This record gives sequence, C-alpha cells and structure tokens, in this order.
Amino acid sequence: MVEYVPKAQTVEDWDRMLTVQIFHNSSIPLPQFMGRMKTTFEAKQPCEQTKLQAAGGKKVNGYETSLHRLICTRNKQNGKGEFTLMLGIQGRDALYLVQRAWRGAAYSDDAGPLSKAELKSWLGFLEKIKVCDPRVPEQACPDGLQRAR
Repeated sequence: MVEYVPKAQTVEDWDRMLTVQIFHNSSIPLPQFMGRMKTTFEAKQPCEQTKLQAAGGKKVNGYETSLHRLICTRNKQNGKGEFTLMLGIQGRDALYLVQRAWRGAAYSDDAGPLSKAELKSWLGFLEKIKVCDPRVPEQACPDGLQRAR
C-alpha cells in the first residue's frame, strides 16, 4: 500500500489522499471485495452513516473494473466527514485498488462534499488508470512504462 497526501499534510492529518493497494493472488469477486472494504472502513472509522454505492464498472484493457463511492457523513472519532472514490481492477495476478479520498467538515449524504468540478476531475483521473501485462499481447503496456514490483 502506498499513500499520497498534499505537501504539509500527513497520513494522519490530511484533507485529500490518494491510496494505491495491490492484493496479490486475490480471487475475490470485485463486488464482494468492495463490500469488505466498507466493512473494514467501518471497523476502523465508525461513522454516523456509512454507505457504499456502486458508481460503474467496465472492462479496461481486458480486465474487469468496479467503481464505488464510500460515504462517511461524520466520523464518530474526529467529527469529520469522508468521501472516497474506489476503483478496483481485477488483474491476472492481483486485485488493484486505487482510492481518492476527501476529508473535511461533516456533511449530509444528499449533498456530497466535492464540488462538481472536483468530482469530475477525480473521475477523469480514475478513467486514465489501467492495468497492463507484458506477457499478454492484447494487454501489453504502452512503450516506456516499466513493470511495478
């Protein structure tokens, strides 16, 4: 797992975060996996209201994807709201999860915390993510990319 936060912020105190996780040898179907992510989140971050909403899914470079919104209107521990877009990709050898998260003032689930422009930017960012595999010609990586280890 790798977590990225803006300069002058930490993984403990942040308002925007990008997280990339790789789950090797995972055979859990994406919808079930996303449900487990919600359960794990609720156990660590108890919220007044937690929702997991499917937001799309399709094949990207031959791999199934699943996009979900994880909503926490108010964290009971710190009083802040959280909103996360989670993109899961079921690769050949691993399940990949990319998350963009927001943390700030508590909010109601009917009025999400991101502006339309920021949400559009996040979705555009996630649209560009794909898994490639140099072992499979139809799923080869673009020239110039190196294999992550």
